[in-house]
Amino acid sequence: TDPDTGLEINPPTVVPGVDFIVRGEIVNANLTPQDSPEFVILSPSGTRFRIRSQHVGEIVYDDGTKPALHEFQRGVLVQATVRQEEDAGATITVHSTDLMLLHEQ
Repeated sequence: TDPDTGLEINPPTVVPGVDFIVRGEIVNANLTPQDSPEFVILSPSGTRFRIRSQHVGEIVYDDGTKPALHEFQRGVLVQATVRQEEDAGATITVHSTDLMLLHEQ
């Protein structure tokens, strides 16, 4: 659980309509179209999340710096508050408006 928000991090099961945090590494990044990029994130437990995020130009590192397009690559750590739509069905696609890249810690 995230101490700042109280949201669960990488929950074992996704509950549609409930916000949670995904933290993991990029497995695949599709930056086209730039206003609706899609990332496949692998959590430490092995769960893969497909995240549709905010515009590529609005994504930053955790320190506020802006990544170059080539930095959206496999193995880069990310964090995002996400929600699966209640009518999503059996999918792992979730949506985020605050996806950010993390500097290795």
